[in-house]
Amino acid sequence: MDAQYDPTPEETRAFTTALKATLDLEPRDALARLCQALVAPAMRILGSLDSSATQRDVEDWLEVECDAPGAQETPVALDALRSSIEMAQARVPPSIGYAIGQLWRKWQNELRRGVNAVRHKTPTAAALVGFDEGLKRYSYGPPVSAAQELLILINMGMVSLCTVADPAVLLTSKGWHLIEGDDGMLASVMVDAVLPSPDLAEVSDPLVRGCVEAGMIHPIAEGLGAHTLPEGQLLDRDHAPQGGFSMLGRLALGSVIAADSLHDCFGASTNRWAAGVADRCFRSAPRSQ
Repeated sequence: MDAQYDPTPEETRAFTTALKATLDLEPRDALARLCQALVAPAMRILGSLDSSATQRDVEDWLEVECDAPGAQETPVALDALRSSIEMAQARVPPSIGYAIGQLWRKWQNELRRGVNAVRHKTPTAAALVGFDEGLKRYSYGPPVSAAQELLILINMGMVSLCTVADPAVLLTSKGWHLIEGDDGMLASVMVDAVLPSPDLAEVSDPLVRGCVEAGMIHPIAEGLGAHTLPEGQLLDRDHAPQGGFSMLGRLALGSVIAADSLHDCFGASTNRWAAGVADRCFRSAPRSQ
């Protein structure tokens, strides 16, 4: 079933060409160019899986997604869980978002090569990261078997999905009081399983905080991570490289994309960093007489 979402080689080439073209475009135009490359493969996949979506439907979905990621999905959590299981098992045609999200998942390597290895304009880089973050509700997630197990626990009354959207959390002497609209509940145990946003302004670690305040680490954009070169060298507030001072991974989100992956621990980003270190060491080494 997963193979039904595989892009063709021609579609992948069109996607990488579109991604390369975003280098010199402003944010809005960059997203529009990227979305153009998604329409044809999404239509082919949707048609093959008995969807009634038209090309205009796909184009409209992408336009709204660029402006307000996630705004088009309004079902309650339980309905969303059930429908995603049905689509994953091909019992019902995929939604437009689901089909595009699977394509996006298939193109993760191309996405990293097209963003991490080059320098986009700062606003454009932020726009690409925002678009990718929004599509993660489809392109990342648990195996369908885990989603089925969760649904079983819900149906048995062992798990509740009340107050799951974005509750207010009040710490009391008896535990955490979760409040969402007219709903509320008390939790005596809470497990924080979500990584915090890689926003440099929110980092409290003394080393990072000190470097930020000294201007040695500077965010690429408000709400995002550090501004770095493709090989990882940090840029200060004047966009000057900090020799010998580099950062890889999640706290560089914005300079890199989709950093929550093993790709970014052992892949091309670390190779570029190592090659950059070796090159700078070679250039600075004294020449033998």
